[in-house]
Amino acid sequence: MTYKAVIGLEIHAELNTKTKMYCSCKNSFGDNPNTNICPVCTGLPGALPVINRAAVERAVFAGLAFNCRINKFTRMYRKQYFYPDLPKGYQISQFDMPLCEDGIIYYFSGDELKSAGVKQVHIEEDAGKLIHGGDRTYIDYNRCGVPLIEIVTRPDIYSAIDAQAFLETVRRMLLFLGISDCNMQEGSLRCDVNISVSDTRNSCNSERVEIKNLNTFGGVRRAIEFEIKRQTGLLESGAVISRETRGWDEKRQISVLLRSKEDIEDYRYLPEPDIPAIRIDDRFIDNLRNRLPEFEYQKRIRYTKEYNLSGYDAGLISGNQGLAVFFDKCAKLGANPVECAKLLTGEVLRLENETGISVMESKLKPEDICAVLSALKAGKINHGTAKTITRTLFESGGSAADLLLSPAFSRIDDETYILKTAAETLDENPGALKDYISGKQNARTFLIGQCMRKTKGRANPRVLSRILDGELRKRKAEKE
Repeated sequence: MTYKAVIGLEIHAELNTKTKMYCSCKNSFGDNPNTNICPVCTGLPGALPVINRAAVERAVFAGLAFNCRINKFTRMYRKQYFYPDLPKGYQISQFDMPLCEDGIIYYFSGDELKSAGVKQVHIEEDAGKLIHGGDRTYIDYNRCGVPLIEIVTRPDIYSAIDAQAFLETVRRMLLFLGISDCNMQEGSLRCDVNISVSDTRNSCNSERVEIKNLNTFGGVRRAIEFEIKRQTGLLESGAVISRETRGWDEKRQISVLLRSKEDIEDYRYLPEPDIPAIRIDDRFIDNLRNRLPEFEYQKRIRYTKEYNLSGYDAGLISGNQGLAVFFDKCAKLGANPVECAKLLTGEVLRLENETGISVMESKLKPEDICAVLSALKAGKINHGTAKTITRTLFESGGSAADLLLSPAFSRIDDETYILKTAAETLDENPGALKDYISGKQNARTFLIGQCMRKTKGRANPRVLSRILDGELRKRKAEKE
């Protein structure tokens, strides 16, 4: 292959402050249009902005998480362009003095740990929202002035799969930090993608093409895949790739030209005269640095090294903040890490997805999981019963110790009862019995399952297996 793609991302994340970036209007999604507005966020003459300290704090927190250098002196600029939902005619953003610079983000793409540089993280305000209806377009200014951080990567990503994995990692990091809800359906996390495809046979780099406002992980991957294919086709035909801005048509699965790409000069940046320079001291930075959590890639490495988890289980747990906290508590209480991981990534994760309730919000406690795993190791219950008890505790609470003593969950060792169950199962499934006698061994697996179903998963597997085999030999001999 003679062509290579180089990808950079610009990720916009709304911050979950109570008020907007430069005024005291409520920062809230879903309210009636144009109800959370004031002279400042609608750009009326004479209105003076005041910067939101909480937004600055969240932005610095993100910068530290991304291993950035925090600039202790920074300021805001006016980025000037016209758009109907930008009432001032400019956006208050940052330019050559961003809040955070020169970072690096580590992420897993599949089982491989990779990294991408972060050029900068800066703060700015969001624009309003255009609502199209029939032959008219309406403007809702509620979103205008909502605080954003823009995370600008270096061109260190080389495939669509890696770009998706990187974006997913950034989203989880922001959620772990608690500074954004990252709800892509509501537009609080959006991504612009810059893609350049070059011919490796010469040193000439192609112009980069930007695809704007992608708001799904799959959309990011598909847009990049299409654009790489489109640019490669142009190069193969001898055409020149122009610097331009494109949009992604999800329905047609193609990128479409929006406009020729603006240069920085087109925005006519100038210092914001109404907002003083921002000065940040070491104490402010250190306090935030001390609050940084252990992130996904760090947990995943620790889980595989310290607890010998598979990459798959470690990835599932480390990528779910609540599940990771719960797992760590179980491990500290002495639970077998590998068995605990299997139960959490199996039954508990299924329950989370089914109910929409995280394990930390459920009625399940780490002590319960430890008790269930101990009973499982001692052979007092089987895996099916372990799942049933876990589900009961997750949904209804209670005590694992009490449930383990309950006749409804205790293991059945009574050979007379198991023999009766095996005989009834064979009588009720003559077709499977006939298949077994004719040499189809998978029929035995089916019959074992039917016996376990009749005993609600409580039969001692070893005793059941021995007794059922005896009954099968007996029935086979009777037929011969």
